[in-house]
Amino acid sequence: MQEGFDRSVEQRMDALGHANEVRVYRARMKKDVQAGRVPFDTFLAQGPHDPLLRSMKIQDALRHMPGIGRVKAEKVLRAAQVSPSKTLSGLSPAAWERLYLVLESYPTVGRRLSEARGMVNAP
Repeated sequence: MQEGFDRSVEQRMDALGHANEVRVYRARMKKDVQAGRVPFDTFLAQGPHDPLLRSMKIQDALRHMPGIGRVKAEKVLRAAQVSPSKTLSGLSPAAWERLYLVLESYPTVGRRLSEARGMVNAP
């Protein structure tokens, strides 16, 4: 075993299994959001509370919402003064507030968010 690795093979395999479970779950959620099978704001509403979504980057969550791509996600985060490296569980209540205010200013997103706005509270 290499120097610095304190985990057993079994522990590493468990970690790999969990990481794969997270990737599969997120991929399925992204497809479901894009296909309209689940609400478009699922990542924002459930992400901070879902153990498999909590560590997802906020930029990645935004990019998979209908009407928001890479460029718009960057603009939204810049306008909301939120770092793209922040995770869903890492945003403060003030950052959530700023993010929602900026998202609501986009006509394609704002209409859908206005009714869901009260659902998101940072953990």
